[in-house]
Amino acid sequence: MKGQNSFGEYVVQDSEVGRLIVSINVEASGGADIKTLNGPDAGLPFFGGVIGLGSTSANLKAGSAK
Repeated sequence: MKGQNSFGEYVVQDSEVGRLIVSINVEASGGADIKTLNGPDAGLPFFGGVIGLGSTSANLKAGSAK
């Protein structure tokens, strides 16, 4: 089971199968380097947040599913 919908967006998963795995490297300057480890294309490990059809807020924080 893939963790993406028909638009290529990852969706909330009830199990570990299909979940997107990311790597977060926090820099001393306060920034962070976030990349995907198991995305659909290994040559494009980019990660970004968007406000889309399923969004309930623009916050990307711990405990926020959407």
